[in-house]
Amino acid sequence: MIFFNIELLDTYEPAVTWMSPKLGYDDEKMIIFTAGTTGLPKGVKLSHKSYLANRLTFEEYFRLSISTPLDLLLVNPLHHTNSSALSDWGMRRIGANIHLIQRYSTPYWKILAEIARTKKGLFVAPLVPRHIDFLENLVETARLPLEPDHLRAALHEADILIGSAPVGPTTITRILKLSGRYPRVRFGSTEVCLQVTATPTSMTEEETAAAFAAGWNHKHGGEKIIGYYIGRDHFPFTRVKIVKQIHPGKKGFMEPCEIGEPGYIVTQGANVMSCYVGQEKASREVFRKGWYTGFRDIGFALRGRGGCLDYYWMTRDSALLIRGGANYSYEQIASDLSMVLIEDYKMKPEHFKLAVVGICMETEHEDSCCVTIELTEEAAHMQPLLKEQFITRASCRVSKGSRPDYVRFAQIPVSFKGAVLFPQLKREFSEALKSKGINR
Repeated sequence: MIFFNIELLDTYEPAVTWMSPKLGYDDEKMIIFTAGTTGLPKGVKLSHKSYLANRLTFEEYFRLSISTPLDLLLVNPLHHTNSSALSDWGMRRIGANIHLIQRYSTPYWKILAEIARTKKGLFVAPLVPRHIDFLENLVETARLPLEPDHLRAALHEADILIGSAPVGPTTITRILKLSGRYPRVRFGSTEVCLQVTATPTSMTEEETAAAFAAGWNHKHGGEKIIGYYIGRDHFPFTRVKIVKQIHPGKKGFMEPCEIGEPGYIVTQGANVMSCYVGQEKASREVFRKGWYTGFRDIGFALRGRGGCLDYYWMTRDSALLIRGGANYSYEQIASDLSMVLIEDYKMKPEHFKLAVVGICMETEHEDSCCVTIELTEEAAHMQPLLKEQFITRASCRVSKGSRPDYVRFAQIPVSFKGAVLFPQLKREFSEALKSKGINR
């Protein structure tokens, strides 16, 4: 690369005084802001080492040779960790094609099909579950911008790398129906330069199906605990384990969990951030005994093929309802209560959304189960009946931990990824209770 002084542009003589700065692996490369779903976005300082670890992770994960052609279809803006990390990887591969789309919209699927048709090697399409929801709607309403058979063939040729939100049975079933193959589920965050686990590319379809089913049917201590498969860590680039507690001074601090026992997901590796910008205290608090503990995600591990550990995501620790001295996942309660709507009221899943938050009402030690139901226009006529019957009917059908105390009908706030914004939902529910004179 040749640099020119601006005053010498007329003569096109190269500048000889400019010196390339010396950079180390620990030097800052990029600052990416978190999504801010907690209401407090943070600037994450990522080093050259983080991005190198990210590149090596993907090279190993997809088992690429130096000469393997690569196509990347990126829909997120480049200030998002997903696209910044993937585009950095692509720009370091000779001959890679990076297809950038400003935002997700209906033509995305036509573009995907064209790339799949002309690809010569690996074609990676990172998505979030919400994109699959949109695609399902396009198919059902006959608004797909290409023939369904062409879409299926294209999706079968693409490696769908999906994450950023829970990838549950509904999403998996939809992808299988649309593509005929399982997606690659990934797990990570901005702070770890994209991902620390993913479903192995070496697994057969049968092995992958068994791994997903193991999480959906898992039991611990005699109780069913649903987990969503997020794969295995990328050793030696990323390492993951499940620990009982991440808060110093509390029982079980950084102690490993038993196989199948729920705990906190923690990680370590060269991919992990240097720090939060201008937040020394917050930075210190997410590093414990050499491990990054800032996910605040709850999960468990099971023994998979060859004795390797398969990891499963359950919920965020901020998405737990405390009742009777036990913790219950918002997601699990919402799943239980949604089945009441489907089985008892014969409602279709696409006609409603249901989310749960816990709010201390009667005592400071117990959460009340507060349920928000969002109905589509097709199901709006059900609201009077549900308002009258739902709490009583559901209380007879679900376990003690899932019994609802309050129900309201309103829009459920979600992020651009489709994840429920629980802090906002809790505030809105509290305000609704207060407006009715119901106070703690």
